[in-house]
Amino acid sequence: MISTKSILTQGNVGFFDFGKAAFPNCDYFNPSLVTLRGEDWLVVRRAIWQPGQKMGQNSLFAFALNGKIPSHGRRIKCIGTPSEHFEDPRAIVHGERMLIGSTSFFIMGPKNSRWTGAHQILQEVNFDWQATKRYDPVYGKNGPSPFTNSGHEKNWTWFIHGGELHMEYQANPHIICRLSGDAVVEQSYICDAVKLPWDYGEIRGGTPPVMVDGEYWTFFHSSLQIPNHKNKALQIIG
Repeated sequence: MISTKSILTQGNVGFFDFGKAAFPNCDYFNPSLVTLRGEDWLVVRRAIWQPGQKMGQNSLFAFALNGKIPSHGRRIKCIGTPSEHFEDPRAIVHGERMLIGSTSFFIMGPKNSRWTGAHQILQEVNFDWQATKRYDPVYGKNGPSPFTNSGHEKNWTWFIHGGELHMEYQANPHIICRLSGDAVVEQSYICDAVKLPWDYGEIRGGTPPVMVDGEYWTFFHSSLQIPNHKNKALQIIG
């Protein structure tokens, strides 16, 4: 079922209040929800803006939830360099193993005028929010590092099926990949493209697929360019 109503009118939803963690020049965006040992956590991108920057420095944070209110947070110690950006986290748990997929990139050049483009990574993270392994899966336009992509890659979503790691690479045509334990694509399942009743931009990956009554469910997102607003788009959840 697809609804075009505002998300704020579709039940008991709202914006998270980050309390003391919300301060000037700090944004939180595009979160993922995950349950660890019976406790709910919000895994989110944090951007810290500095004067003259076109984009804030992005990192990943995890906030324990007291109901719907973040009570305390931890920075996720990603594997990478201090200047590397991490955003759009998607977290899943399989037994004693937690995996967080995210976008990675670098901003470079005079006045931060150049960037490497969006690159997809997957990290194994322990329950102290410390990454212990990093994978840069080579698939589609994704290269072995952010500097070797042949194009942008975003919105991969991850799930476990039959005890094996899978990712949803693309919505239409629908492409699902099965990966080895070290995140090497071993098989791709590709469906034919279909005409979908959705006029609000390209359907992109959103929440990690979850099986309910024998079927996988996920919430996707899309975007539309806002007229007369350069480089601004309206995000739509479906």
